[in-house]
Amino acid sequence: MSEPGELLRSYGSERSERAFTEFVQRHLNLVYFTALRRTGDDRVAEEVAQEVFTAVARQATTLASHPNVVAWLYRTTRNVAEKARRSEHRRRHREQEAHLMQDDSTASSPVDWEAVRPFIDRALDELSEVDREAVVLRFFANQPYASIASVLGSTEDAARMRVDRALEKLHAALRRHGLKSTQAALGLALTHQATLAAPAALAGKISGAVLSQVALTTAGTAVATTTLAAMTTAKTLTLITAAAVITTLSITAYVHERGRSKKIETALATLSKDRDYLESKVEELTVLMTESRKREIAAATATPPPKVVVATPSPTPATKAEEPPVPGVTRTAPKGWYKNGSKTNAYTVGVDQNQSFRGMPSAYAQATDSTDNDFGGMMQTISSQNYAGQRVRMSGWMKTEDAAKGGNLWLRVDAEGRSGVQFDNMADRAPKGTTDWREYSIVLDVPVDAKSLSYGFFLGGNGKVWVSGTKFEPVGPEVPSTNKAKAPALSTQPVNLGFGGP
Repeated sequence: MSEPGELLRSYGSERSERAFTEFVQRHLNLVYFTALRRTGDDRVAEEVAQEVFTAVARQATTLASHPNVVAWLYRTTRNVAEKARRSEHRRRHREQEAHLMQDDSTASSPVDWEAVRPFIDRALDELSEVDREAVVLRFFANQPYASIASVLGSTEDAARMRVDRALEKLHAALRRHGLKSTQAALGLALTHQATLAAPAALAGKISGAVLSQVALTTAGTAVATTTLAAMTTAKTLTLITAAAVITTLSITAYVHERGRSKKIETALATLSKDRDYLESKVEELTVLMTESRKREIAAATATPPPKVVVATPSPTPATKAEEPPVPGVTRTAPKGWYKNGSKTNAYTVGVDQNQSFRGMPSAYAQATDSTDNDFGGMMQTISSQNYAGQRVRMSGWMKTEDAAKGGNLWLRVDAEGRSGVQFDNMADRAPKGTTDWREYSIVLDVPVDAKSLSYGFFLGGNGKVWVSGTKFEPVGPEVPSTNKAKAPALSTQPVNLGFGGP
């Protein structure tokens, strides 16, 4: 079995998808259940796990030489989960405000693990770094004492004593939080948690989403960040913050003036969601401005700034206002789908109940700040085991509006160590401009050694595309393939065996 450092080094230097997937599978339980304990929500825990492993992919080369990757994963998961928990708490608090809900009385905690779960990570945070690492390695990463001794740089007996003392301190910390149990019972509860497994399909889903996101966004990251930072000024942040404050005051005034009517509750919920969006936008823009300033300072230090001829200043263009919420339209990818593209922040994706097809809602991708060279949409990645050795068809109905380069369905078949053994993105038949609902399909062969299927839809350039009624099904050999991934033509004879010529 390869060590974590070897897997990360293989991915960082060779972009080995096999190595990264093995790393995710090996550490998914630690990350997922740490996030689940802290957030209490399996959907949020999946999002936290994907964000943590995305950070691993981006820092693979550096992490390959880290002395304790497990401890790094735990700390990173803790930080990401706490941020997600605070965001979820703010959202729920605003919904309670909007609906004039009374504070719920504290319910009595159930016994056993459900009583310990909300406090276990808080108690872990109170331990010293070395004690916390000992508990995490033993009870959450399920490591034997020999492995713990290797990580801590001690003997196996010393590692066992370290774990026992750390468990005593953890037990004392839990008692301070009002939980009464024996140390032995706590050890059994933690040991049971080490045997739990994350959802079976989660490792493949996260690996595929992270690898696709890193591959698609690496080239455009620097340009997107610089463009956003240049457009974001102190005035923009001030306006967005002021809008959030005004929205808060409007909610409060509305509540006291009109009471508990259903119509007002609906309006307040909409305003609350809008304020949450504005706050997240402020945080995002602040981070981008900070990173941009650091790069500007570094560039100025390395190279003297060029002389600039000052021309007559042109008026500063007005900042594009955020679109108000639209009833029946979401602005996030639905469950099971992930936003992707060359410049994801230039596109909005979500579900549009107002553009239904035969009674079914539609997903959409809309350009908000893109060029003809950008694309954005949504995707999924699944295991190919149920389709190996078969011909499959992905179909769906699409509708476009002012689509500059077209709306596209896409499907890719990946094998072990080989990406795109079969591929089609409708580049030769994508609907462009403004079109009504029409069915489109992609047909590919799935080899017996295939590993995964990645698929979705995207919008090229500006405009908008809706997709509905998507299906995925095996078909017979009489249905022609639309594969665009052609194998390179091989020479029929040996070439230049004498090594002559330039």
